[in-house]
Amino acid sequence: GPSDLLYLQWASDQLRRRRRAALDRRWVITPAGSIDKIGSFIALFGGNKLHVAVLTDLAQGDKNKVQRLREHDLLKAGHVFTADAYAGQAEADVEDLLGRPLYVALVNTCYGLSKTRAVPSNRPATAPIRVTKEIEQHFATLPPSVPEFDHYTPARYLLEHSTDFVSTLPDPEISAVLDRLESRAFRRLF
Repeated sequence: GPSDLLYLQWASDQLRRRRRAALDRRWVITPAGSIDKIGSFIALFGGNKLHVAVLTDLAQGDKNKVQRLREHDLLKAGHVFTADAYAGQAEADVEDLLGRPLYVALVNTCYGLSKTRAVPSNRPATAPIRVTKEIEQHFATLPPSVPEFDHYTPARYLLEHSTDFVSTLPDPEISAVLDRLESRAFRRLF
């Protein structure tokens, strides 16, 4: 989706600024909408002899869809990547690639959540594994005066306020995010 595009652009810019392996400028990130729409998207552009790779979130129930996509003739072998492989957890969205500490700080900052309303820095024992689902559950407990959570708002905030926001985070946190994105496996995309 559009927020995934912004996160990947931000991460690539952060890597490039630090003279690390970033997304090759020949790649164009194009949101396809969801895993269910990827086949149609590839069929639409496949006739143009484009080199296509897919990075998708992985949630409960998506494994069969991912397997079918991997077996489909429209993509070359090894060109379907799932966020769980890079986030180090069984299910993951692109937001999980940023890591929970960074994403929680981003959400708390961009929504201006006070300490009493903030997403806790430690994951509650009953929280879902995917950070976006945890955030959605947390926002469901907040009063109606708090704006409704959406996936795009934190991504846009990060792109618009990157320098200021990143300066509030400890260096080890940013390094962990960039190390994850520069890992050998993920480097196939970058």
